[in-house]
Amino acid sequence: MNLFTIAWRNVGRNLRRSLLSGAAIAVATMSIVLLFSILEGMKTDLENNLIDFYTGEVQLRNPEYGRYEHLNPLHLSVSDAEAVQLASDALRLARPGAPPAQRAADALL
Repeated sequence: MNLFTIAWRNVGRNLRRSLLSGAAIAVATMSIVLLFSILEGMKTDLENNLIDFYTGEVQLRNPEYGRYEHLNPLHLSVSDAEAVQLASDALRLARPGAPPAQRAADALL
């Protein structure tokens, strides 16, 4: 007798137990997939809300900020915020029809 034949006989020997076990595995799998889908949707929605309502697509940061970002480096701020604001306003006036992302890309060049 091979292993597959023995396994198949054991499944058929107590059919109710086998069906309940299969149903439990199916419900658990569907629950995990559903929960991971909900979490991924919440994560994406949170990222979109942060971009839309807080940071925007472009961030002006200190060059060292990326290295220490996980430590929340509040001491690494933009040193001359007024100059950045004036440059941003001048760029907006120079290309009024351009979308904000294009104006920001021009500022970085």
